[in-house]
Amino acid sequence: MDRLDLFPTEVWKEDLDHIDNEELTNVILKMEQEESTVKSSFGYPISSAGGWHGEPDLHNKENIQLQNILESIGKVTDEIKRYNHFLKGIKTECIAMWANVNRYKDYNTVHVHPNCNYSGVYYIKTPENCGTLSFIDPRKERRMLMDSSLYDVESTSVPAAAAHTLIITPKEGRLVLFPCFLEHEVGANQTNEPRISISFNIRYRI
Repeated sequence: MDRLDLFPTEVWKEDLDHIDNEELTNVILKMEQEESTVKSSFGYPISSAGGWHGEPDLHNKENIQLQNILESIGKVTDEIKRYNHFLKGIKTECIAMWANVNRYKDYNTVHVHPNCNYSGVYYIKTPENCGTLSFIDPRKERRMLMDSSLYDVESTSVPAAAAHTLIITPKEGRLVLFPCFLEHEVGANQTNEPRISISFNIRYRI
């Protein structure tokens, strides 16, 4: 029997082991002390509720660790182009990259990332219970049909199509990319240690 998986929404994930997260932690915490949090980005309010949001210019900084992250992002975006059969010669451009620090009870409200193609996050410091990343099914009409009692939620083989949210637990060194239109939110940090990450926006162009 043939099966058509219609309108899939891709979330790409890779764990990196060549980034000095301790160095990045020191750099970002210093920035947090010296810079005010950004209130808006690209003309719309930021999603941070209590957390610190840096200027979206990290991709232009001369820092070897940030450049290593950009290189890894480039490898994933190249795979995205191959998987989706992009035309040859399509270029990838990082148009924004910023640091986030969420402390006790800080969280991020439901939001999307306009004016780009893909967005993502790289986790630098993630104490246990610091707040999960939740993606929301973009097919709003389908959410009305969800009945979790129909599924064996204990099974590890339950397809993603059976859920209306996808929850990713942050892990130091983890890189996650997703379509810019995919609604997502970050849970509250329940610890007294900072949750540190870097977010970014990617644009494809001819």
